[in-house]
Amino acid sequence: MFREFRDTVGPALASKVQERFGGTTCRIPMTPTPSLVDALGSDDARQLCALAGGEAVAIPKGHHRRLAARNAQIREEAAAGARRNDLARAHGLTDRQIRRILRAGDG
Repeated sequence: MFREFRDTVGPALASKVQERFGGTTCRIPMTPTPSLVDALGSDDARQLCALAGGEAVAIPKGHHRRLAARNAQIREEAAAGARRNDLARAHGLTDRQIRRILRAGDG
């Protein structure tokens, strides 16, 4: 389970792995491979292999987390006085979607 993986490697590294490999199942190598180093950087690749080497991990896309962060940002911008139309253009959404996000944040 990804939650156990996150507890093992820490939230920052788990988030980085999720950004690069989300939506796949990865077998973590025992030692860093060139492709892993390219994706995560040398230090993070070494740390990942040391902590979780040999494990097969199903890595979720993290879509809900990204949406929640985006929606929180939209609500903050609206609270600071941004207009709905400007928010829609800035975030690539429709005015209707912005209204729904703002309404959901009120409850």
